[in-house]
Amino acid sequence: MKCERAKAWLNLYVDARLGAEHLAPLEAHLETCATCRQELAVLEAIAAGLAHDAPIVEPEWLTSRILARVAAYEAQRSAARTFTLRWSDTLLAALLASITTLLFVLLDPNLRASLPTTFSHSFPALSSLLATPGPGSIAWVAWFVWVAAGMGLALVLAGAEVRSAWRRSLSQRLPQLPQLPQLRQPY
Repeated sequence: MKCERAKAWLNLYVDARLGAEHLAPLEAHLETCATCRQELAVLEAIAAGLAHDAPIVEPEWLTSRILARVAAYEAQRSAARTFTLRWSDTLLAALLASITTLLFVLLDPNLRASLPTTFSHSFPALSSLLATPGPGSIAWVAWFVWVAAGMGLALVLAGAEVRSAWRRSLSQRLPQLPQLPQLRQPY
């Protein structure tokens, strides 16, 4: 038996909780190893000193301090885990959707032929472009759908906790609507 294993069993030996299958090998090791016998003597002295003392009463502040540290650790861990959807994330989703839509348009010969006429429309006429059927409106609709799908997928993969945090941050940034007074009905 090696000293490392013997030292691991010494605490159980002193407390008389070491299993019978480990007792004989440990005692055989203690007969030959002076270092482990010395460690056993120290542990027995500690156990004897603690056996006569009154139980140690924890200070009143200890529980509150431990709970405060646990709460601070959990807050730090959840803050590190929190996923927030920033404006840069939204712009990145729009950029990726734009690139994907452009590739979609460039790879389809019919849409590629209509690309110059689509870009010739001005952006104030975007609603009429979307309302009129044709390849240009399909590309714009696909762009909007892909932006929404990208943001939705990011929120779904992020989890319920992140979605609620995102909704809270979004509601804080949007203007608040005035609350209507509640009408009381007579009973």
